[in-house]
Amino acid sequence: MAIYTPYSETNPAPSIQPRYSGSVDWTVGWGWYSGSSQFELNSNNRIDLNISISPSASSNIGLYDVNNHTYGWPSDGGSSTGWYGTIQPGYTGKFSIAIANNTEKTVHYDGTFTVR
Repeated sequence: MAIYTPYSETNPAPSIQPRYSGSVDWTVGWGWYSGSSQFELNSNNRIDLNISISPSASSNIGLYDVNNHTYGWPSDGGSSTGWYGTIQPGYTGKFSIAIANNTEKTVHYDGTFTVR
């Protein structure tokens, strides 16, 4: 459903006027969580992420398809510290950002996202 690409020195974050910006301040127990912000996206759109995980915990970033009520977890979207990169939908639809906490401990996710 989506592709996650981390930013690096050779792949820096772009400076483009966003369509929408928001924040993540979520405390999640074991399981899946999707935010309340929903976006109409196509495969050309990107969501820039800068989200930290505290305490360190095995987690995944993905998208929740609002219309089909399904989660999509990119194979390279796993982290135990956070995400600084971009996520891109694989098709047109209405989505929200989704996080999976793969541990039994309660974890806090904090940061920002920008839809472009």
